[in-house]
Amino acid sequence: MALIYEKAEQVVIWLGSATKEIDVIFDCMSEVEEEAVNHACRNWKVTDKRWLDIWQSVISPPGGEQAVRGTSSQ
Repeated sequence: MALIYEKAEQVVIWLGSATKEIDVIFDCMSEVEEEAVNHACRNWKVTDKRWLDIWQSVISPPGGEQAVRGTSSQ
C-alpha cells in the first residue's frame, strides 16, 4: 500500500457516512477506472482534459441514456 500512495499524484478518500449519492459517485468512479484502461493514460496529469472527457463519457453515454443512477432527468 505504501508504494501505491508514494506513486500517487493525488489520493481521494471519503470519511463520511454512505448515502445513495455517495454510492452513485463511487460507482461512477469505478466506471471511469474501467474506461481508463482503454486509453494510454499512464502519464496523464490530474488536470489533463482527457480525464474530463472520460468522466463525461461515463455519466453521459452515447444514446442520451443517463448513466448516473438514482437521479431523475426532470
